[in-house]
Amino acid sequence: MTEGIGVKRLSKVAREFNIGTHTIVEFLAKKGMSIENNPNAKISDNAYDLLCKEFLQEKKFKEAALGKPLFQAPRSGSAPGDAKTHEPQEKTTPPQVIETKEPASTPIAKTDEPLRTAREEVKLSGPKLWAK
Repeated sequence: MTEGIGVKRLSKVAREFNIGTHTIVEFLAKKGMSIENNPNAKISDNAYDLLCKEFLQEKKFKEAALGKPLFQAPRSGSAPGDAKTHEPQEKTTPPQVIETKEPASTPIAKTDEPLRTAREEVKLSGPKLWAK
């Protein structure tokens, strides 16, 4: 499962399993492996295997919360921008328009008076100056 991983840094493994670096150092110390509590410390394949067996559940919880798959398949040699496979989308029907009959309105009598606007012009005096 973890073959060919190589050496990883402590901080990267801690983020991957969603646990603290101190927790990893304590766990490995209990298993007989000594590692310093330095984010740049390297973890061997054997230590990584032990961590996978012990903390795989935390990794699953993290990936479920983020919505990412547990293990991603490596990408083929396709370049970005190539045709991507899309899942077929459901066909949706446009919403139906329901016409309602409006009540008959009464005709408006035409007059020669100009229309009044709701907004009347207000003259402002300008900003007030205060003496200091």
